Amino acid sequence: MDNKTLPTVSLIITTYNRPDALNLVLLSILEQTVQPYDIIVADDGSTSKTSELIKKFSEDNNIKVNHVWQEDKGFRAAKSRNNAIREAQGDYLVMIDGDMVLHHKFIEDHQKRARKGWFLQGGRVRVNRESTLKHIREVDIDFNYNTKGIINIFNAFHFDVISKIIEKEKKSDKGTRTCNFSAWRDDVINVNGFDENFIGWGREDSEFVVRLLNAGIRRKDIKFNAIAFHLYHKEEEKKSLKANDLILKNSRKNHLIQCHNGLTQKKEKRVPLSILVDLERLKYPNCGLGQVSINFSNALTELDQKDLKWEFLLSGKNRKEYIKNTSDVKFRYHNVLTKNGIEPIDHHIDLFHLTHQITSYKAVKAKKNIYTIHDLNFLKEKSKEKSKKQLRKIQSAINRADVVTVISKFTEGVIREHLTIPESTPVKVIYNGVKSPVLDKSERHVLVDDAPFFFSIGTIMPKKNFHVLVEMMEYMDPKYKLYIAGQWEKYTYVNKINDLIAEKKLQDRVKLLGAVTEEEKSYLYKNCESFLFPSLLEGFGLPIIEAMLSKKPTFSSDKTSLPEVGGKYAYYWNNFDPKYMAEITKRGLDDFSKNREEKENEIFEYASTFSWEKNAEAYYQLYNEVLSS
Repeated sequence: MDNKTLPTVSLIITTYNRPDALNLVLLSILEQTVQPYDIIVADDGSTSKTSELIKKFSEDNNIKVNHVWQEDKGFRAAKSRNNAIREAQGDYLVMIDGDMVLHHKFIEDHQKRARKGWFLQGGRVRVNRESTLKHIREVDIDFNYNTKGIINIFNAFHFDVISKIIEKEKKSDKGTRTCNFSAWRDDVINVNGFDENFIGWGREDSEFVVRLLNAGIRRKDIKFNAIAFHLYHKEEEKKSLKANDLILKNSRKNHLIQCHNGLTQKKEKRVPLSILVDLERLKYPNCGLGQVSINFSNALTELDQKDLKWEFLLSGKNRKEYIKNTSDVKFRYHNVLTKNGIEPIDHHIDLFHLTHQITSYKAVKAKKNIYTIHDLNFLKEKSKEKSKKQLRKIQSAINRADVVTVISKFTEGVIREHLTIPESTPVKVIYNGVKSPVLDKSERHVLVDDAPFFFSIGTIMPKKNFHVLVEMMEYMDPKYKLYIAGQWEKYTYVNKINDLIAEKKLQDRVKLLGAVTEEEKSYLYKNCESFLFPSLLEGFGLPIIEAMLSKKPTFSSDKTSLPEVGGKYAYYWNNFDPKYMAEITKRGLDDFSKNREEKENEIFEYASTFSWEKNAEAYYQLYNEVLSS
């Protein structure tokens, strides 16, 4: 093929929040023997650091880079690539990931091997973690077969003659990776690009290749050409694989060439399946489960999807005000018969999601059921007889469920200990989301003064164990105060705490604030010296994640789910001796202060993984998986 017939090449680079790696990739483009016709960065929702890098690179090198960004709504590589394909101007599309540093002949190799009716699958040279960090730190793009830290050195050799001799056709999608891939733009458009129904990591590239093969486009794997060095990164979460495998299986089985939800949107004639989501706990909007209902429902309605039809179950019409986007939602409301379990609530529904274990109503008509259990704390709080009665209700719901979900691995262990899970019923852990409690506008509570203070929050009841904090304060520096916020539910326990405050003569240093507004809570989290949470019973432990989102050192008991949720980012008490607790707290404050900015960023980044968007996305994937099973 002479130069007159060589296609123009559009280079598409996918990225998400790795500007350090993307910088090396862009620099490696400057070294290419053949420059691409255009460069498009397909960005799956990175922060401004990526856009700043691209702008600086373009200005410094007088090269236009088309930065195509989409909002961060979870892993949506398929949609991101389609965004870039629509912008591409070249005849031939070369696709790489934003952590693939290119051999200087990479573009030339793809271009010269391009043939009508074929697509090319290249390989990768994997680079270990240490070498990756070194090259990023030194801004070094000099990779070759002698580079220290290469895992599969065989792939690093460049031989034109050998590459052509051993080239061969492959007739399956096995081993597909769009981190090093090329195809004619017209062929990609003909199959309607990538299927945007793929959400979460995995299989979107394999399914895309299946449709190319079904369209008669042949595959050629190339070795010793088109070399790229794949920088180390942590493996992506694979919780979406089962749902994504179903899409791939359908394309194989039905020999699909075009997807419906790709470069262009093609309307399907099927009626969307109906999901009834139980939000009955919205009748208590300020309690834990009420807040879960508010945040979960609003995250569901923000999902970019058309294949499911939402119906929300509410205790009454006045609860509808908590749902922000109601345009595509139908509502069902309890009446006397449904809430007392006389009449089923789930008529004419494809899937019913019972979002909490506390229920007396009847749900036996839906085709599929998902049942969420938050905790079995009543086993420690109620009498044996009442606990047995509650367990019987929960067991009945489990027996009807197609899938049981729990909010922590700890809760999974508890339900397996006290209940019988059928072998055919999977139990899945889906962590709650958490919103940052810090608002743009904060207000100081009338009982809060200018002194430095510790903060805790929760319903004032024995399982929260707040009284041990009062005892601990006797051994803390007198300059510190302690504010405990939360609704007073058990007045005998409230009185016990107040009596203890009086006994220790701590009336000026320890205050029970009662229920606080969101603005007051924001002030307390934002301005406290640290957050203290000595709870004895939790299914999850939302306040410790709120504290981390507020960038505060967090101290917690090591009971129930709290070590699982707090991970290595909290400080733990393993007993409640007040002198011991005070000592752990002092040491933790000292440790946190040694490198405050780094620790603040570390705990904030960790806590940010518990988002309602990710929670809703996980359930959306599960809904599709259960409906397809």
